[in-house]
Amino acid sequence: MQHRNLRIAFVGGGSVGHIAPNIAVIDALYKKTKKEKIPLSVYYIGRRNTFERGIVEKENIHYYGIFTGKLRRYWDVRHLSDPFLIAIGFFQSLFILLYARPDMVFLKGGFVTVPVALACKLLFVPMMAHESDIEPGMANKLACKLGAYMALGFNTSLYPTSIQKKSFFSGNPIRPDITGKLLDRKQLSKKYNLDSKLPIVLFIGGSQGSAKMNSLLESILPKLTKKFVVIHSVGKNDYGHFEGLKKDLDSKYIQNYVVYPYIEHDLGSFLQNASLIVSRAGVGGITEIMYFKKPSIIIPISSNGGHQVTNANYLAKNKIASVLDENVADGTMLYREIEFVISNRGLKDRITKVAPTLFPSNSAQIISDEIIRYLGYSN
Repeated sequence: MQHRNLRIAFVGGGSVGHIAPNIAVIDALYKKTKKEKIPLSVYYIGRRNTFERGIVEKENIHYYGIFTGKLRRYWDVRHLSDPFLIAIGFFQSLFILLYARPDMVFLKGGFVTVPVALACKLLFVPMMAHESDIEPGMANKLACKLGAYMALGFNTSLYPTSIQKKSFFSGNPIRPDITGKLLDRKQLSKKYNLDSKLPIVLFIGGSQGSAKMNSLLESILPKLTKKFVVIHSVGKNDYGHFEGLKKDLDSKYIQNYVVYPYIEHDLGSFLQNASLIVSRAGVGGITEIMYFKKPSIIIPISSNGGHQVTNANYLAKNKIASVLDENVADGTMLYREIEFVISNRGLKDRITKVAPTLFPSNSAQIISDEIIRYLGYSN
């Protein structure tokens, strides 16, 4: 059966968490359309003159940059200019959509979503939006009101009724580079000169690092490296400090601590071979942890609207992660929890059983299949 050309515009920016899932869906969509012999054209709408352009263009995807303002929950002098930037972005979006004529616009949230969603509404362009968190962001709430079909990162029953009515459960897409060819423990230990007999404890504080997690780790680092291999994504601001701490470790244990500003290579291999992961509760991080079915200690950020706390509480409620309150946790508490979780066989078994039902490993494929079905391209 010969199909007409399928054109999809992807929108997202502001953080890697808004870009990487789009890349994953695009990758799955190309595989799907190639298999079903559907001609596909993809392009991307994001902020102008920002880092996301480089990430997207590296994937050989055409990029359109637009102006946009931010929907803030707090007072900021930029509130005065934001409406004008959104208005400019709206007219830019109109011209882009009229020129490219997409069959659908896929919105990943973030403030670049707003002007594009408004333009889609005016031009009657179908929209699908993906919401990663249990608490929907302001941009996606607006997109839903404007008629977007919602792909939800968590079970639909957790969301407001207004969103449930036009949504499906997709889970959260995993970056393709995380799930590619991975090193086994022997290969990883040889490459990074690690003790292959000790359990690996992986600390991930997000792309910028976490001052709270770094402080907790610093207080127990000498003690921890006597029993575990510690892999630490520290953030660029604290990297020099922790490099200095490494030099002060006992020479017998210094190789048991590996610190990076940010883990760019072999993150999937570190995740796969870790006995325990200590992480914030950003949805990208916990999705990757659950993909590899790993025991974890989650320390959510208690500010920023509380969405990390909501994510962490969901894991705790389903008994698939240990959660510590950053406002009361100290190094002693963290060390005890590390020892307890690593030795807890029942937790490992429960994660293996429950995680796949709550965090689908094929989320990008689920979304790409639904795009094809929704637009009537399935045979």
